[in-house]
Order: sequence, then structure tokens, then C-alpha cells
Amino acid sequence: MIDELTLATGADIVFKKGRLVIHQPTIKEIGLIGENNFFLGIQLLRLSKENLFGAKDNVDLSNYSDFQVLMSIIKSNLKESQEQIEAFYLVLSLLFPQNEVKIEDSKISIGETGFLNDYNFEDFKQYIKEMFSSFNGEQELRPSEGKLMDKLMKKLNERHKKLAELKDESEQEGSLLGRLVSIIAVGGNKSKVDISQYTFYQIQEEFKRMNLKIYYDFYNSAKMVGCKDLKEPEDWMQYIHP
Repeated sequence: MIDELTLATGADIVFKKGRLVIHQPTIKEIGLIGENNFFLGIQLLRLSKENLFGAKDNVDLSNYSDFQVLMSIIKSNLKESQEQIEAFYLVLSLLFPQNEVKIEDSKISIGETGFLNDYNFEDFKQYIKEMFSSFNGEQELRPSEGKLMDKLMKKLNERHKKLAELKDESEQEGSLLGRLVSIIAVGGNKSKVDISQYTFYQIQEEFKRMNLKIYYDFYNSAKMVGCKDLKEPEDWMQYIHP
């Protein structure tokens, strides 16, 4: 589990099991690779076979770990999978800037001594979930050739479509992160330049706290002029986890 202060301040994160230091990318840095690539790459890093297949799918992955499934996708080299694979590398370039990434037989080598493998991938996934805990903009993975790969990619697509159905149509248009930057800039009377230096975790935390504060102020102002039957505001200084 990542220390809350580390997440709140946007500091780099030590991942001992992989001999790695994970960089928390800012919104501006995410903009370098594009929001679509960011969500697409994060989806692969959060891959879980249990969430993809059920008994009715008739796909037996009991002998494969999530890391092995991930490696199968990365190594597929199929034309239809290139967008996902490229996004994966782009996200790793944000998390481990200035470190070369190499795909080997049973591990992903990062820099001179860092690595991801079966031993540490589940822990690494937990770190990714905490850093990007509330993202729901998983992007589509296109089907690939081959029986197992075809089923895998189609299942990832189905999961994306189900998530999209839960979102309002307006939320599916434009940039989610760009919209958050704009809202906080106007609502908090801040500079977009400053907000673009926030991490993914920080911008969500700021957005939620800003909404609490706005309603808190509205409630007190309305009560002073005699308004009744208003919902009690939550404590805007409460603990917030995006």
C-alpha cells in the first residue's frame, strides 16, 4: 500500500520488489502521450483474467497468471494489437522516465536493475490501482488473430463497452482530464498551467474537495437568508480518497 502522503504530494514511489522508483506522471506529462493512450496502457497494466472470463466463455487460463497473459499480449506482434502495445510502452515511459524497457522471456526489464515478473506483478498492479484509483475511461482493445488472443481481446472490448454504458453520453466526449483541469481552474480560480502539474490522484482529490467546499459555502449563505429544507453539507475538510 502506498503512503497517503506520497500520493497527496505526488512524490516518486519506491517499489522494492521490483527494484524500481515509480514516477507519478502529471496531467501535462500524460498530455504528451495523449489521454487515449494513457487509459489504454493503464488498462493493460491493470489486467486481471478473473474480470475478463467467466465459465460460459470456455477459456481455461487456470495455468496462467495475469502477468503471463499480459506478456502474451505484448509478445503477440499482431498488427491489430499494435495500438495497445504501443500505449503500454508509452505509459511505462511515464512511470519510468529515462529508463529503457526490454521484454524478455519471463520478465520486463526496466533500467539496469528494475524488473516486473510473476513474483511482483500483483503488487505492482495494486500500486497502479492506488495511483489511478478512480479512472473509468478504459479504452477499447481491438480483436487480434488467433483463438485465445481473439477471445482475450474481445473480452477486454466487452468490458470497456459495459463501462461506457454506465457513463453519461456527455462524459464520453472530449477529454476527461482536460475537462477536470478546466473545471478546477474556473471553480477554484486557479491557473490551468498550475493544475496541469497535478498528478492523476491530486486532480481527483482537488475536484472532490472543491465540490464539498462549494456546497458548504452555498449552504451557509442560503441559511443566512432564511432558506430551509437544505441537505446538510458534508465536512469539506474530511479525509478524501479519490
